[in-house]
Amino acid sequence: MLSFISCVAQNVTPTANKKAPEVQINQVLQAPANASRTLAGLRGKAVVLEFWATWCGGCIEAIPHLNEMAAQFSGKPVVFLSITDENVGVVQAFLQKRQMSGWVGIDADGATFTKYGILARPQTILIDPSGVLRDAVEPRQVTASLIDELIAGKALVKTVVAIKPAVASISSNKGTPPALLQCLIRPAAPAAISGYSPGAVFGKEGGEIAYYGVTAGTLLHYAKNIRFDRMVAPEWFNQNLYDASITVPAGREDLRNLLLEQTLTAAFSLKIKTESRPVSVYVLNGNGNGMHVSSAAPSRGFHPHPGQLSGVATPMGAVIATVERAVGGVEVVDETGLGGYYNFDLHWENGNVDSLRTSLHDQLGLTLTKEIRQRDFLIIENAVQPTTL
Repeated sequence: MLSFISCVAQNVTPTANKKAPEVQINQVLQAPANASRTLAGLRGKAVVLEFWATWCGGCIEAIPHLNEMAAQFSGKPVVFLSITDENVGVVQAFLQKRQMSGWVGIDADGATFTKYGILARPQTILIDPSGVLRDAVEPRQVTASLIDELIAGKALVKTVVAIKPAVASISSNKGTPPALLQCLIRPAAPAAISGYSPGAVFGKEGGEIAYYGVTAGTLLHYAKNIRFDRMVAPEWFNQNLYDASITVPAGREDLRNLLLEQTLTAAFSLKIKTESRPVSVYVLNGNGNGMHVSSAAPSRGFHPHPGQLSGVATPMGAVIATVERAVGGVEVVDETGLGGYYNFDLHWENGNVDSLRTSLHDQLGLTLTKEIRQRDFLIIENAVQPTTL
């Protein structure tokens, strides 16, 4: 959870009526052959920039409305560009079944999502012909009059959704003071009502952390900081979706996980035991003589791609996370003892663990070996599906 909060705190959010961050996309579908993949190449045209995904219910619900807007403004100086960070094959298969009238951009490494501080989707960014970001709205709030103002390069009269980190209160009454402490779990609301796609998680220092459309197993994962593959639970525990929020007084973020665990225990009548079992893990060792210690301040100069990892002032934790993904999610234990921040560039044959091992050794001075270690498992002996009145 601490690492998640850190990630949110570092998230950069653009500002209304300032120059929009540049778009970095790998490929554009459903666009003219000479279509630009940058905002700079679209100067002179307004851009309705939609962040979406094929798995996002709220995004799919918004498609007919955005198609209608695209048809209404056909031939006018505005581009409807929907960006996803999914695999191009997944997107192409989706487009064969469901029509999207605008351009579809593939942001394979999530660079544009990061630049725009996108933590949940759908999210629509409105950019005028001079490249100024005018507003961030929900897709259904994109109206003909709003697009007319955008094309004209006007500062939009009404800010529909403020440009700020999206930390939404799940339960609040207008005009009342914010809660000092609050714990809530409910069956997940549809994305069209909550405004957030399944799996969205928002947090901020001193206040609420909110989860939308997640399983009870996911909530327990956050509360106990336990891997999903080390929970033994009833099938429904990892299928039914819930919304949840935990609010604590400022400065008491240490209570969040404890309160979330207690709330889960009460809501689902949980009885849990811990059991040690042998599991196969990878262990990373070595002196890292191929990694250069960085004198720069810690940065987010960390770029993972299939078969490639480069870092600038990057901690070992980022290397471990990438190696875990490369070995299919198997736990990687860091026994290098390397602290601080490093500059490095690692290349290997994607999907080939032996190639990864060789590259780690030859390029970074690290060894990756497979071992058996004892690990704690959470055994959920009792869990009851609650009902609401």
